[in-house]
Amino acid sequence: MSRKESQEKVVKEKVTKKKKTSYEKRKLAMKIAGWLMAIVMLFGTLISIFGMLLYR
Repeated sequence: MSRKESQEKVVKEKVTKKKKTSYEKRKLAMKIAGWLMAIVMLFGTLISIFGMLLYR
């Protein structure tokens, strides 16, 4: 087997992608939802704190 043939095999192996299972998709979706909730809660807290300071 020549060097070129072995490099072609390596390239072909890298192209194939393993599909995500439904568990992995759900886990990723929950991570994204969790981060969004955290950002919204942080933003809400900051608005409430500065809102009280500005109202005075």
